[in-house]
Amino acid sequence: MKLEKWIKDNKYSYAKAADHFKIQNINPATNVNRYAKGERIPHPVIMKKIYDATNQQVTPQDFYEQYWEKNNI
Repeated sequence: MKLEKWIKDNKYSYAKAADHFKIQNINPATNVNRYAKGERIPHPVIMKKIYDATNQQVTPQDFYEQYWEKNNI
């Protein structure tokens, strides 16, 4: 499942999703937005947090596939 879909299905804002994933950096909501739109691939530590917090619904493969599609790779 794509992160964007998971966020919408759970009616979260990017800020609430970042909080749910326990992402604490300079601008966590912006980073979650970029991950959800396929603009960035999360660091493996962040990816694991998202994977665990979504009950394995958003997988590492989802991030790579979305990034590849967005960048025509």
